[in-house]
Amino acid sequence: MKNFMNTNEVFPILDMINRERNKKNGIHLSGIGGYADQNNDYITDAWQIESLEIIRDAENEVDPHVISQVAIAYRNGASEMITLKRGLTPPIDSNLPDSDYINHILIREVVIETSYQLGTSVIQAKILRENDFGSIQRVELEYDDEHIQHSHTE
Repeated sequence: MKNFMNTNEVFPILDMINRERNKKNGIHLSGIGGYADQNNDYITDAWQIESLEIIRDAENEVDPHVISQVAIAYRNGASEMITLKRGLTPPIDSNLPDSDYINHILIREVVIETSYQLGTSVIQAKILRENDFGSIQRVELEYDDEHIQHSHTE
């Protein structure tokens, strides 16, 4: 198999999304324990994780153990659903090397929906790869209605 990102290693992608979100508003409203305020002070109390549930894709014909969603509940009442969209549509031909991986496992999109007291925020990250299934070339982020691109080469 080619040197692809680990099939369940979404944290580098989430880190990239959070860095772009921080640039956008100076506030990190989600994830993994806290947020940075306007003074770049890291505040953890309100956003401490209360519970975390990992949902696996039991219907995935290549690997039923891959992660499809992560549900996070925070102590402040906020919740977050991280959804991983996998595979290519339309799929590549089964004669190509790693076609099962590319068609069923490869992460192509991440959607983060955060619900908190002030409302709901949705971030969609489309992962653009070399030849549609190679190395990550760029990640396009959409924040609700705003469109931001972040280029990344491996």
